Amino acid sequence: MTNIRSLSYNTHLFGNTLPGLVGQYYKDNERKDAIIEHLISLDLDIICLCEMWDKDYKNDVINKVKSQYAYSYYNSNSVIKIGSGLMILSKHKLYNAAFSPYENLSGTDALSQKGILYVSVNFNFRR
Repeated sequence: MTNIRSLSYNTHLFGNTLPGLVGQYYKDNERKDAIIEHLISLDLDIICLCEMWDKDYKNDVINKVKSQYAYSYYNSNSVIKIGSGLMILSKHKLYNAAFSPYENLSGTDALSQKGILYVSVNFNFRR
């Protein structure tokens, strides 16, 4: 039997998204670095991160964990909205990656691209 190890984590990392409106929360930069160190220490197949709002943070995470999690996907921010905050990291090849936005968002949720991020994963385990 082959086991697949995964993690889903709500990072609550706003970083520099919507400066003045959102601002820095809870030492985001320091927490981001600690999260990266922890992710590197884990032996997982797939990692799903939520509330990764800052594009620079996303790219920093991808660059620092890519030796262990070579594949990643997140939907891009638009000119007006800050993105979905969702991100997937994987040791295994991702394909058919897509994002399906929610309809009719209201309030501050309308400033983001909330929805569902999904991928197919090629689990090529050696026996």
